[in-house]
Amino acid sequence: MKKPVAKRSQPQNSPPGQNHTQISVHSHKWEAPIPPPEVLERFSDVVENGAERIVTAWEGEIEHRRDMEKSELRRFYNDATLGKILAFLFVALALSISGYAASVGAEWFATILAGGTIAAVVGAFVKVQTRGK
Repeated sequence: MKKPVAKRSQPQNSPPGQNHTQISVHSHKWEAPIPPPEVLERFSDVVENGAERIVTAWEGEIEHRRDMEKSELRRFYNDATLGKILAFLFVALALSISGYAASVGAEWFATILAGGTIAAVVGAFVKVQTRGK
């Protein structure tokens, strides 16, 4: 189906041979998640059940966003827990090795390893405490 060609009208005060075009632009803006009720009604005029389809899509988007936030929070918690477990195992291993080194007569090595491990753990706790403030 062809669209009809727009007719251009000649303004009364323009000289002959000059064409003038008048353009009207109407803009609507809303900042809520869904359009206001009067706009939703007009969507239903254009598309069958348009308002209901928009609201259903919006509800689906909200549900998806909540699921993604829950998933992200769960991953963050799991990463933090795994990090704590691995840090504990590292500290236990380092202190065990330094204890063994001290028992076989390598006191300097044991002191450096244990001191470095303890300094790293204290540094991590201080960093977490200052980041939380």
